[in-house]
Amino acid sequence: MKMSGRIFSRKGSSFLWCAYYLRGREYRESTHETDPQKAEKFLKRRLKAVGADQIGAAPFIGPHQERVRISELLDALQADYQLREKDSPQFRSSLKYVRLAFGDWRAVEVTAERVDE
Repeated sequence: MKMSGRIFSRKGSSFLWCAYYLRGREYRESTHETDPQKAEKFLKRRLKAVGADQIGAAPFIGPHQERVRISELLDALQADYQLREKDSPQFRSSLKYVRLAFGDWRAVEVTAERVDE
């Protein structure tokens, strides 16, 4: 199966954009490039990631997942605990230390090795 995508310009943006598909869903994102050749390289990298996901070699991490920060996940966890009335001072205290250590990290950056460091 040949994977395809496209490069296009978007009104109001100086950057070139790309579009590609995975499991019937279209993904569109900025390449952060103005040079068409560099934009094509960006698209090729994305298509390789899509291909790796399709054969089960590596999960696809899309543009939205790349931006999620640990602090956002901790906020959602705390809201869930409050909703289910599982919130406690001990939980909030533990969360505070995790937030201090990892809050500004992007979630995709957290690996066992990085945590060990």
